[in-house]
Amino acid sequence: MPVPLILEFFVAGWLLRRYSRFKKTGTALKGFSVALFLALGCGLGDGYLYNLERRYPPFDPTPEQCDQLRGAVVVVLGQALEADSDLPIRYREGGVFMLRLFEGIRVAKCIPDSHLLVSMAGDATESEKRAFLDEFADTLSFPKGRISMLTTARDTGEEVTLAYAAIRERVSSAGGGTWPAMVVATSASHIPRSVLLFQKAGMTPITAPCDYQTHGKQGWFDVSRIRLLDGGQLMKIQRTLHEGIGLLYASIFTKKKD
Repeated sequence: MPVPLILEFFVAGWLLRRYSRFKKTGTALKGFSVALFLALGCGLGDGYLYNLERRYPPFDPTPEQCDQLRGAVVVVLGQALEADSDLPIRYREGGVFMLRLFEGIRVAKCIPDSHLLVSMAGDATESEKRAFLDEFADTLSFPKGRISMLTTARDTGEEVTLAYAAIRERVSSAGGGTWPAMVVATSASHIPRSVLLFQKAGMTPITAPCDYQTHGKQGWFDVSRIRLLDGGQLMKIQRTLHEGIGLLYASIFTKKKD
């Protein structure tokens, strides 16, 4: 997305133009696909991504607020760790996950007695995933004993389910009582969908967004910010569409926990 969708519009228009009597419709589809490609490739969709990323502010609490969150669980929503690679374990993940994990450890260092709960998918073995986290924790001088893993989630919904079960188990093993505060660290564009899913699971997360793709204020349609055709802009649109469709799906089809 969005290139495959644009290509499908173009091919459909070409087929209609060449093999049917709906030649004007085919021409219109071809023109629409080209216009859409140019518009999105020049950055005219940045406004939605900017507003998506700014729904929740960065996590910058005062020392007093950090003390009030003592014992919180910091959930890092992860990405896949590749198994088949000749690279050292620290280079097998995408840069996005590194940013999320860095933010999670930063937050956990701010909050006394907090625990880091990291979701890691992919085909790598559990020992490889543990080795990756241990190396990252050593680099940032974070205690490895304060890190737990979730290794079987295939999407954000499953991450939320596993995180809920893991926190419930921690509360039960501690003899019950009040649930700890929970902070979720993930990409800024991913935060709205994550918060919605956590809320539907019965939790109220504090947000720690990171991995911002838009760094300056963007209007919905700002002619002064039109760029030359750029593949990077299409990557931003891909993320925007992914999160927008995911948020819509979660709003409609994910049931709220009783």
